Amino acid sequence: MRVTTDARHRRRGHDGRVSTSTAKAPSGTFRRRASPAAAAALVLCGALATAALAASTNFVEAASSPEPAGSGPWSVAAADLDGDGDQDLAVANTHSDDVTILRNTGKGNFNQPLTSPKPAGNGPSSVAAADLDGDADQDLAVANYNSDDVTILRNTGRGNFNEPLTSPKPVGDAPNAVVAADLDGDADQDLAVANYESDHVTILRNNGRGNFSEPVTSPEPAGDGPASVAAVDLDGDADRDLAVANFISDDVTILLNKGNGNFNPALTSPEPLGCTCAPTSVVAADLDGDADQDLALANYISNDVTILRNNGSGNFNQPVTSPEATGSVPVSVAAADFDGDADQDLAVANHYSDDVTILRNTGSGNFNQPVTSPETAGDFPQSVAAADFDGDGDPDLAVANSGFISDDVTILRNR
Repeated sequence: MRVTTDARHRRRGHDGRVSTSTAKAPSGTFRRRASPAAAAALVLCGALATAALAASTNFVEAASSPEPAGSGPWSVAAADLDGDGDQDLAVANTHSDDVTILRNTGKGNFNQPLTSPKPAGNGPSSVAAADLDGDADQDLAVANYNSDDVTILRNTGRGNFNEPLTSPKPVGDAPNAVVAADLDGDADQDLAVANYESDHVTILRNNGRGNFSEPVTSPEPAGDGPASVAAVDLDGDADRDLAVANFISDDVTILLNKGNGNFNPALTSPEPLGCTCAPTSVVAADLDGDADQDLALANYISNDVTILRNNGSGNFNQPVTSPEATGSVPVSVAAADFDGDADQDLAVANHYSDDVTILRNTGSGNFNQPVTSPETAGDFPQSVAAADFDGDGDPDLAVANSGFISDDVTILRNR
């Protein structure tokens, strides 16, 4: 997501670009107007959370970490980009308007090919990896916040990319997040794009060859300031629905797929979070072990993560233990089984405290922090992805650090 010190202001800056200040404050173009009381609460909560969490590690930073990226790494995605069976990284750089490709050597160390970085649009804010053109390798879709479009980068098969003539695809105003999934049931990967300033989600249907068109039912309405979108089966009917985190209205829009890539809001949508919290990131996973997909949301203002348990039909409620405390200004959340007990834990990138909170699942969708949390990251961590980078069978972490001191990706190996 894009954050600034005046984070509740709805409009972009003079040119929509990210601030170049190196001051220790949240940076970005994502804006929301804050009352003095809310601003004071943010500072106090951040200070208390930072003081309460002693930094040590269940993870160890890779010897080659951090890995250099472009200017303003804003989003990181993990996928096997070069077809060698290990997990590589694609990093969207919002200041340099490009995507860094980091190839995994097989042990969680990375290098850039000569063809990296690849140009994107203006202000890339999100990158998703998926097989978009049906040739069995992983392509990239990049949401460009300032140029209001999505760049498609087709993989040549070895982790080198080119942009087709049909790219970029126009979307709504200030696209802040993109996700790839088969939305219309034709077995190829479509795209859903959360447009922060136009308060809706653009649906882009894939023709099977990596070319996209918008159906007449698109865009789908969301709440105020949609910042993040997840695509998953929420109502148990085997198609991909959408959960949209709305930064300004403090709620989650649930869009249920009718089976053909058209959507209706769930009867209980939007799901209120019951707080002035500014959700910036949403991830879907079975958090309580009942075989349906629950939601976890990182809340920028309240320094915590809201847990929403699914009743199986796409309606949600919060357990009494929610929200779960994090570090200061959480902006990205990822789910994976970090401790090997077969349930889904959470990793949360904290933009202001320069670390990652680990939340271990007790098995019922309640969480606690190990004494080794938080894990140290770089300057202004903005995005976190979980994947097995070193080939030992457990999920590691890649953290995109957007601050000018860093401009890199921290690799944290799970011990």
